[in-house]
Amino acid sequence: MSKTTLNGPSRAEAKRMKRMEKKKRQRRRGVVLFLCVISAVLLAFYFYPSYVEGVWFLHREPVADETDSANPAHVADEKPLSPEEEERLSIVSQLSQRPNEMGKVPIIMYHAISEPESDWVRTPENFKKDLERFYKLGYTLVPFQSYLSGEIDLPRGTSPLILTFDDSTLSQFRLIDGDYQGSLGKEFLPQGKMPDPRCAVGILLEFSEKHPDFGCAATFFADFPAPFDVPEEVEQKLNFLLACGMEIGNHTYNHKDLREASPEVVQMEIGKQSNEIFNLTGVKPLSLALPYGNYPRIDEAKKYLVKGEFEGIEYENKGILLVGAEAALSPYHKFLDPLALPRIRGSEEEITKWLKYLDTSKTRYISDGSVHTLSCPEEELDNIAADLPNLYELVIIPTEP
Repeated sequence: MSKTTLNGPSRAEAKRMKRMEKKKRQRRRGVVLFLCVISAVLLAFYFYPSYVEGVWFLHREPVADETDSANPAHVADEKPLSPEEEERLSIVSQLSQRPNEMGKVPIIMYHAISEPESDWVRTPENFKKDLERFYKLGYTLVPFQSYLSGEIDLPRGTSPLILTFDDSTLSQFRLIDGDYQGSLGKEFLPQGKMPDPRCAVGILLEFSEKHPDFGCAATFFADFPAPFDVPEEVEQKLNFLLACGMEIGNHTYNHKDLREASPEVVQMEIGKQSNEIFNLTGVKPLSLALPYGNYPRIDEAKKYLVKGEFEGIEYENKGILLVGAEAALSPYHKFLDPLALPRIRGSEEEITKWLKYLDTSKTRYISDGSVHTLSCPEEELDNIAADLPNLYELVIIPTEP
């Protein structure tokens, strides 16, 4: 208990009161400081709202509205599907019910994209219509080498499609004055140049930008002395195509009919083209499209279609394409011959006929959505290549009643 004198509190009591007064002053200063900080933050909110995003203890992730995730119509920023996308989605949904990775794959063969329309010429407008038709039917472009290796990675219900272009004509890849807006390959284009929107490359890139799920894979089988007809642009064009994920194939150096060619001529025609592409791009062609679809008559010359050497540099073709005929077998089919693959001519009649046939006959390749499984209709089990069951988990699709 403290003691009080007649003149006031004792010395001990005075010290205690002094300490209490000091603590009160500290608390008042703390309150004032806190109010100043709060005021500063509120002013920052009002005058500099973007600044608050950088303050970690004030940043708060938005809470997702469950109704938005359940109903896309509530998402304000979601882009509505176009009629083409809706049609594709509907068809893919139906096809996904019965995947068939033993089905056939269309390899389309184009030459000129120009005027007027003919068996070997597709107009730019009709080429655009072809892409739209492929897209709506649920096809997706895949690289030719992915098909040859069996590495087809597609969403469930979609089908692989391969585009090929022979002869490396100007109509396939033409440059015009303009500002290229794409991101891929821009560093390889001459300053102030862009792909003509009416050439094959320009049309394909524009369509792929609009429909990224379709892709832009394609193989251009080039011959020399000037692929795409403008000598000073050859190197830039070839590297641009590769940068965009496309492939350069072999079409012999001089577009040579190899039917009567000797072994030495076959090696020179294929090897010289391969060496030239390698010198310009650092990448060797891995596939060959036979000019006029003709194999050499001389047996000794045939082996040089696949492997050979020219001027000390080796070449190899893992796939050899014919001129026309039909859709190609599944890459998992035991009767697939990668050295004699058929193609579908890029004309209205042939494209329509084969796309219709693949659907009505139910022989179309349809992906199951997994690279680890092989979905095979029950009736096709005997046609699986012998080594494949060890590489994939087999999924058997029962025969329809």
